[in-house]
Amino acid sequence: MNAIRGMFQELIGLFVDDVWYAATIAIWLIISAVLSAFSFGDPHYRAIIFSVGLLVILATSVARSASSR
Repeated sequence: MNAIRGMFQELIGLFVDDVWYAATIAIWLIISAVLSAFSFGDPHYRAIIFSVGLLVILATSVARSASSR
């Protein structure tokens, strides 16, 4: 069972380097999709908010990486 778990972790590691970063982006995608489905505002503003959210996630990830080194 440990061998299968190790192989699965290696497979995930090929695609995901930082689990916190990937999970935060996935959560932001879900939140923004749900909010945009229920809002009737201008799509340009939703795109700006989505992009700013991704930039905040990226900056936070870079800061976390820099502080751990």
